[in-house]
Amino acid sequence: MRLGIVGAGQAACTLIAELIRGDFKGDILVFNGEPHAPYQRPPLSKNWLKTSNDPTSLRLLPEPLETHPSIQWIQASVQSLSPDRGLLTTDLGTYLVDHLVLATGTTAIKPSFPGLASESIHVVRTLDHAQRLKQSLEGVTNITIIGAGFLAFELASSLADPSRTIRILAKGIRALP
Repeated sequence: MRLGIVGAGQAACTLIAELIRGDFKGDILVFNGEPHAPYQRPPLSKNWLKTSNDPTSLRLLPEPLETHPSIQWIQASVQSLSPDRGLLTTDLGTYLVDHLVLATGTTAIKPSFPGLASESIHVVRTLDHAQRLKQSLEGVTNITIIGAGFLAFELASSLADPSRTIRILAKGIRALP
């Protein structure tokens, strides 16, 4: 049996760990659209921005699971699916699976108004996003965060510094809906 998992975040890694722990008989193909080993996303908006530059500190899976012989890591984004035929197509090729799990997580919503293509505008969803933000912070004294959910307040707390002014823009009259 071949199981295809699209995504390599918390849900996918929990599934992988449980399958291996339960002595799953078959191959697991994990399609990871990022160039990194699976990592924890929550720390990206917390102290990781202030401290560690080491992505291995964010790893989701222990080494024995990352290198388990039943798991094949495919560093490619899935371009199309044919679930009835068990086909997944990536830029690297087409793969046949018996069962499919979609564990893609969420996508950051970027409002559409002029100026958002600027290098000074950041979305924080991936490790690469957080690294770009971290690299751009030197000398920055004014930060505006669009959105007023948990992530916005975690970012504000992480980015807080006596030399910075941080503004949080909320859509409604209150934060944390």
